[in-house]
Amino acid sequence: MQSDHYFDRHASEIAEDFGGTLPIPPPLTPEPLSHEDTGIDLPYLPATVQMTPPTVAETRKLQAENCHAETPTRTTGPSKSQSDAIPGTPNGNLRVVTLSLPREAREVLDRATRKTQLARGQVVMIALRERYREIASQFAVPSVQEEDPFGPPRVIRRRKRLDEPRSVPLYLTESEALGLKRMKDGVTLSMSGIVTEAILRHYGRAR
Repeated sequence: MQSDHYFDRHASEIAEDFGGTLPIPPPLTPEPLSHEDTGIDLPYLPATVQMTPPTVAETRKLQAENCHAETPTRTTGPSKSQSDAIPGTPNGNLRVVTLSLPREAREVLDRATRKTQLARGQVVMIALRERYREIASQFAVPSVQEEDPFGPPRVIRRRKRLDEPRSVPLYLTESEALGLKRMKDGVTLSMSGIVTEAILRHYGRAR
């Protein structure tokens, strides 16, 4: 309490010297240090950048761009369109391609499978690799003449009347299944007809 009384008394005396009010000192503005004052090269400080908030139109544009931006996705295999282009259904690293073969072709295929001790898909691919050129040449799709204004003719893939046809699953690699499909696109036979021709031509007729 004594210190407060002492301060009030001296404050009133100082106020009388200034006409009854105490002066308010001006704010202190520190002067920037120079190289001469510190002896240190101070880094250059750029002037404060005035940020202008975006307009409503700019904000909407940014929101629209973010909405249409493509988001990466993780895939564990080929896309649906790529998978649909490969004949058969996936089974591990292979494709199961089911074909309709007549009785004679099945008998020849079974005989060749027992003789070679290979899977049916491997036996079929041996015959295809040996005979695909002659099959492609004999059953090639007719070429289109340049002066033909009607485009390519329709390809009608017909087979002879089959003797006791049965579905036969073949395990092929993706490249083998795609190769069989591409060959089918260039001839007038179906994939079952191509395989039947290859089996009978390469391994001979049933005995």
